[in-house]
Amino acid sequence: MAMSMMKHPISIVSVAIAAIFCPAWMSARSMQLHISSGELASHSVSIKETAPDALILSGSADVRDLRFIADSLPSSVNEIDLSQLTLLSYTFPLDSEEPRAVYREGIIPSGTFAFSRFVRFSLPNNTWELGEAAFAGAKISEITLTHNLKTIGDYAFAGCADLAIVTASYPALTIIGKGAFENCHKLKTIDISSTWTETISERAFALCSSLSDIKFPSTLRKVGSEAFAGTAISELDLHFEIRTDNFALSSMSSLERASVDWAPLSCGMFFNNPRLTSIEKAGGDLPALFAAATAVTDPSTFLYAESLGEYALESIPIDSLKLGSKLYHIGTGAFSRMRSLRTIDVTELNDNIPDTETDAFDGIIPSDIILWVNEKFSDIWKQDQQWSRFNIKGRKVSGVEEITTDVLSPIQFEVSGTELRISSGGTLQTVRIFSLDGTILAAASPGTTVWKCDIASWRGSVVTALATDADGNKKVFKFIVE
Repeated sequence: MAMSMMKHPISIVSVAIAAIFCPAWMSARSMQLHISSGELASHSVSIKETAPDALILSGSADVRDLRFIADSLPSSVNEIDLSQLTLLSYTFPLDSEEPRAVYREGIIPSGTFAFSRFVRFSLPNNTWELGEAAFAGAKISEITLTHNLKTIGDYAFAGCADLAIVTASYPALTIIGKGAFENCHKLKTIDISSTWTETISERAFALCSSLSDIKFPSTLRKVGSEAFAGTAISELDLHFEIRTDNFALSSMSSLERASVDWAPLSCGMFFNNPRLTSIEKAGGDLPALFAAATAVTDPSTFLYAESLGEYALESIPIDSLKLGSKLYHIGTGAFSRMRSLRTIDVTELNDNIPDTETDAFDGIIPSDIILWVNEKFSDIWKQDQQWSRFNIKGRKVSGVEEITTDVLSPIQFEVSGTELRISSGGTLQTVRIFSLDGTILAAASPGTTVWKCDIASWRGSVVTALATDADGNKKVFKFIVE
């Protein structure tokens, strides 16, 4: 399609006028041009003579103008504002030395500004996609995105070691590509909570060593492998609809607490997170290497696991472990090298001994570990080929039993007749009551210091109650409704 090549006069605006159209960071020595697509090169002499620090473009442009910006501007220009510019499509003609590629409207082509010297950049107003490695290795320290941006391509900002600020209103954003911000060492915060982002791809923020805070949107559905490896993030909350690739949240050396909110779990999901002490709301099948080489110490962390995959808990330093009633399989090396382990409570399993691989306990000495079982079924456990190697002790399952080690928590549980009462010195934030098979019997967000519940309908059942308060305290209790 033929493009209009009508020329527009060059205008160098005053500082006062430039401030109306430009970001706050734009230099006082700025030059503004209104252009039509393909004509920026015709102003090269004027730009060179003016030698501005910043170039502000409005009108329309295409890939030819982007290439001129990347390759031919004088070295004085280190700030680019294209926010008033519309990026049009362009196809090089047959007689051109360029390949006959089609450059579509609103796309910054792959590698266009890779290794460029610009320190601040505002994208064209209709940009909806950044191509692969569009700014990779650039000197850029601040980027202003457009609200139309849907896709940040693979490695778009990879290796931008000085990139510290990513600014804009970008509700249309849906995909953050593979390695998109990898090795952006100065990037500290990312807030995509107001976007429609569905995918954070493999290693998207890997090795962003200063990144300590990221806010997710409710639309997020997928997190890729090692998406945050090597970041400074200490807490991470996922919701139940988010799927993760293998090793998605692994190698996060600063991660201390994670909540997966019953999200689908993946192989090595938390592998090699040496500071991770708390994994909340994990249940179902815990896959291979799920929490291996972490610092998890809460005995109730895996209470709702239905299976433990190969080496699922390898080397974690936990000293006591509580296993729930739904556990049916324990895989190879699941408890491998858990050398701090001193007690395992399987009372909720009754006589339902899990299918256990012969080498599930490699690297530990079962005879040194107390295995608490329901006293009614002690003989059954003592006859099992794998579990008989433990120091088996029977326990009567009745009353209210605290199964967390957080003795300083102010949260208290009381059972009186047919009423359960939970109280705390602070505001109770969440309460969850589960049956032995993991079914949620009751759930509440009280917002008060005391919560009460009629438990008459649970008579004869063994249930588990979990409560948290607004101060971050947590308690887990088990009791039988008599």
